[in-house]
Amino acid sequence: MIYAGYSGSQEPSTSLSRFSRKYDSRATLCESTTIMIDLVKRPVLTDKAIRLLENNQYTFEVDASLTKPRIKQMIEELFDVKVVSVNTHRPPRKKKRLGAMQGYQHRGKRAIITLRAGDSIALLPET
Repeated sequence: MIYAGYSGSQEPSTSLSRFSRKYDSRATLCESTTIMIDLVKRPVLTDKAIRLLENNQYTFEVDASLTKPRIKQMIEELFDVKVVSVNTHRPPRKKKRLGAMQGYQHRGKRAIITLRAGDSIALLPET
């Protein structure tokens, strides 16, 4: 394969492996946004989470390795809002049964994000 600006046998060097590039600080905006979306997995829409929306608090399921400052930074960058506080908890795992086999659901981490008054996140698309 011939690359523009390269002669014959030269190819662009790719010194970063796929895994080291994932957390590289030089990652492009598109790659870093993809990484953030992967770590902040999904909003949680339970009865309690919907009640918390009245207090401008949003609940998200996040990667278990994230810390509170990192969660705050990610939410502020992803949704362009000001986060006042972050509360996290790890709900207990639940038993699941499939025929004779019994196992457990994965144990995740949830973050309850309190936003500044006037800020909001559109969880559901308006129709």
